[in-house]
Amino acid sequence: MMCISVTGGKQHQRSSVAIAADWFAGIAMPDSDRVVVEVRIQNLTDSWGWVSEGDGSVYLVSLERNQGLRSMLRTLMHELLHVRQYERGTWGGDGEREAEASEVLADAVWISGLI
Repeated sequence: MMCISVTGGKQHQRSSVAIAADWFAGIAMPDSDRVVVEVRIQNLTDSWGWVSEGDGSVYLVSLERNQGLRSMLRTLMHELLHVRQYERGTWGGDGEREAEASEVLADAVWISGLI
């Protein structure tokens, strides 16, 4: 399974993001043990979040710290879907249409009772 680290933000944000990212990895990328995702919760000036590909299968996900938790989880799921697209080579166009499931995933982890 993916290796995930979370830094920045407040403790409850880090904890919730780590739980949600682990949940995503378990259902959407269970065979991706070589993938490393570093999540940073920080002040962003131009978006709710973004992802960039680092060296090899290392990805940096940045999340805006000044958003509600549900919105943050939705943004996290959106960016993790992009990680999955990169890894599977399914990125098409701007990748946004394929990442529309982020709200459904965020709701699913929320309803699961893990957070």
